[in-house]
Amino acid sequence: RAAVARARRAAAAAPRAAAQRCLASAGPSGSSVGDCVGLVSSGGGARGSVGLVSVNTNTYASNGRAQSIRHYADARGTRPRDVVEATRPLIANMIVERLPVVMPLPEDWELEYQSWSMERRKQFLQQLPEDLVDPKGEFEEIVSSDELRFAAASRETEADRNGDQKTMKRKLDQFLFLVVRDRETKTWGFPTGVADENDGNTTTMRQLAKNAMDDAIGVAVTTYLVGNAPMGHFAASATKTGGEGTHFYLRAQWLEGDLDIGQGRFDDFKWLTKDELGEHFNEPHHAFLKDIC
Repeated sequence: RAAVARARRAAAAAPRAAAQRCLASAGPSGSSVGDCVGLVSSGGGARGSVGLVSVNTNTYASNGRAQSIRHYADARGTRPRDVVEATRPLIANMIVERLPVVMPLPEDWELEYQSWSMERRKQFLQQLPEDLVDPKGEFEEIVSSDELRFAAASRETEADRNGDQKTMKRKLDQFLFLVVRDRETKTWGFPTGVADENDGNTTTMRQLAKNAMDDAIGVAVTTYLVGNAPMGHFAASATKTGGEGTHFYLRAQWLEGDLDIGQGRFDDFKWLTKDELGEHFNEPHHAFLKDIC
């Protein structure tokens, strides 16, 4: 097996080495001399382009088949042919979320399975003799008064009963997402930042979204940024407010701290569930957000 693997690697490397010798010995007109016996195209091959990169294509014969090698002038900036460039300006959105505090209620099928599993388990239970369980009589059933008085807290909070959307102490079994209101336009949305086309692309979308988040919630809040790349993008023309450009969405998880809204670009905020986001986003935009959140 090792000999076969070495033979395959040598066979694969032979055409590339021959092509490199052809390019090294090419004359001023592009035609090759010396080792370039198998060169098919005269005049230095065809020139083309892939994405934004200039490409030199040299065709040569190997084992009776015509093959080609592309030499890229600069690999950076290339992209697949069918990818459409995002419309400008580029808008970074930071989705700040609060994770669920309690487990959600089980679905009907889960309750049915738990009931079936418990009934099946009872069929195989056996009562062991007391002498085998506690031969020395050391175990005692202790029931404290605190255990008798214990009662689980209600899943419904006062904010749920009052409809208060400005607190995270609501909808404890669901994700909550922060939306803020722009002070000037009075429109609701996520903290956003628009990329400056004149900064030479030195600011990443992640940093741009983080700056917008810090401006919205203040520095007293501790968050954890999930990942370095956006979760998705959405055309601004398809949003409720319209406009030009492309929205990119990144995610941050709230860890601790209190919001400090009212000092920057935003003057109000809400903590909303996925379904409640539909109050401030149109139907296509809301469906997109539910998919990525």
